[in-house]
Amino acid sequence: MFLRYDNSITSNDMKRFILSVCLVLFAAFNAMAQEAASPNGNVKVKFALNNSVPTYTVTFRGKPVIKPSRLGFALVKGGDLL
Repeated sequence: MFLRYDNSITSNDMKRFILSVCLVLFAAFNAMAQEAASPNGNVKVKFALNNSVPTYTVTFRGKPVIKPSRLGFALVKGGDLL
């Protein structure tokens, strides 16, 4: 992808590489807790990473409805994703 037939790196390749690195870094730093709210703000869902485990919490008018719970997939027959 980055090397041409003559093994040279072009300016566009370097720009793509730098953009890719910036996007990865942005995603890593943006992995902090995220929150979504209903239009009236009564219901809030918060997504976070606790010890590298994705979790979510739901509150209604500031009171917890669902305490921090693991977020994941339950696969049929216990299969793996990889």
